[in-house]
Amino acid sequence: MEQSTHLGIVDDLEVLTYGEPGNRTFNLTANSDRGSAIVWLEKEQLYNIAFSLGNALESMNPDDEITDFDIPDMPDDSTGSVEFKAARVAMQYDSSRKLFLFAAAGVTLEQLEAGDDDPDAIIVQFGFSHQQAVYVAQRGLEIVAAGRPICPYCHVAINQGDDHVCQRRNGHDADYSTLVIEQLYGDDDDED
Repeated sequence: MEQSTHLGIVDDLEVLTYGEPGNRTFNLTANSDRGSAIVWLEKEQLYNIAFSLGNALESMNPDDEITDFDIPDMPDDSTGSVEFKAARVAMQYDSSRKLFLFAAAGVTLEQLEAGDDDPDAIIVQFGFSHQQAVYVAQRGLEIVAAGRPICPYCHVAINQGDDHVCQRRNGHDADYSTLVIEQLYGDDDDED
């Protein structure tokens, strides 16, 4: 059975990250007088949200004001506060109301860890303003950029302190080349 929460227009919208590059987690936290949501995201999801908002904002008037927004009634069984890992994320801009609309669906972290075969879906929906969209776009891109550098040739994240052997730039795979060298020249320990 799915749980659906409608937060309405959120008062507070944060983009957060925890941990060190290579081991970070990301979330979007939204609060309104109707409840709250913590939506855990993959780095790529956060990037897509920030990038999409940035593109949409380029052609918009920042002085647009939010107009009336009818909020659907929350179901009786909804707690108003949810926390889950997003499987799907969707956004759109409602030009008649001058409002961004966000929706995400997923499952709780506990259900993921337990490996439930048929977990209950959680859905959250809320609206946010032009100014909040600017913040999410800028902060999201800053967070993504602060991560591990990406190799410009093979597009693999490079761990700090690790030697990066790029297959595209060097033209070889490190494990394969070591094997070939050992086969051609033998092991140095075998020499007298």
